[in-house]
Amino acid sequence: MHRGIAWVWLFAAACSGTKDGSRGPLFAIVGGAEFTCSSDPAGVSCWGDDRDGELSPSQSLDDYFVAHSVPSSAFGVAVALAAGDRHVCAATQTGTITCWGSNDAGQRGR
Repeated sequence: MHRGIAWVWLFAAACSGTKDGSRGPLFAIVGGAEFTCSSDPAGVSCWGDDRDGELSPSQSLDDYFVAHSVPSSAFGVAVALAAGDRHVCAATQTGTITCWGSNDAGQRGR
C-alpha cells in the first residue's frame, strides 16, 4: 500500500482499489492462490478466481477483476484475515471466525 492505494497483480493484470478514508482504516490484505481479499470497517472485499467460492461466503461469482464486497453486517467487522490456496477466514471484533471457499480438506473447520 502506498499513499492510500493498494495495488494487486493477478493473472498479469493490475487491479487497484483506492482508500480515501471514507471506509476507515485498512485492517488487512491477504492473497490466496488466485484471489486477494482486504478488510476495513465497512466489510471485506475480494477479487480474483472464485471457482471455490473464495470471493464471498454467500454466493459464487464469475467476475475476475472487480472487487466484490461482503458487508460487515454479514458477520461483523473483520479485523484480521487469513487465506489459504482456495479459502478465506475472517476474525471479527467480537472474536468469531467465519470462513468461506474450498472445504475439500476441512479448511473451514466443518
